[in-house]
Amino acid sequence: FSSADFNLTFFLTPTTTESMRYGGRRLWGLTALLSPRNQRLLCSQSREAARVGEITILNEQPLEVDVEKLRSCTAEVMEAAGVRDFDVGIQLATDDAVRALNAQYRGVDRSTDILSFPFHDEARAGDVPDRVDKSEEDFLNLGDMIISVPYVQRTIDDDASYYGGDRGVAHALTTTKDLDQRLAALVVHGLCHLMMYDHETDHDFEQMVQLEDNLLERLRRKHLLPLTSPKE
Repeated sequence: FSSADFNLTFFLTPTTTESMRYGGRRLWGLTALLSPRNQRLLCSQSREAARVGEITILNEQPLEVDVEKLRSCTAEVMEAAGVRDFDVGIQLATDDAVRALNAQYRGVDRSTDILSFPFHDEARAGDVPDRVDKSEEDFLNLGDMIISVPYVQRTIDDDASYYGGDRGVAHALTTTKDLDQRLAALVVHGLCHLMMYDHETDHDFEQMVQLEDNLLERLRRKHLLPLTSPKE
């Protein structure tokens, strides 16, 4: 993993499933990989119809993942959150890539499941999308999520035996051993962070877990997540 492979490393401002928030750096993420011509085309199209944001997924790890299913799940979650007109990027990465980012930006020299890099890092929870200036195309960017797919696969059994309540993404991960479904659940968590929700205090946690449950319910209604725990 290097900045030559993934030109975000000098701009990232992460939040993760663990309690940590950083600020002060703007992010031009995966969606900035669109060519100027395609950006102009998107601008032109958005004037004629309601804008539909780009969901850019880079799969740079060896495990088999249904990328199109993940894209569909992400679209459902964004629609439910009211941010479908924003662009978002997802990188499916290796343990080494996520560990390097975790060490560089959080000072934690180990891998984790997901890192979130919000574009609107100076906003408050609830500001996105309502308080974003949508007349500026550049602002219609949520940011990026970086997921260690090997980490998510490796922790299946640990998550299945975890009990930390019956709410939020932490609970959803206990209900499935299917890798694609687990990735979809983590996108819910990451998207909440991109919208500047966090879990540093009890109040913050309550706000975030309520949003997570609402978004997870959308996936369950669409039969993209199970309703019950997996059979052994």
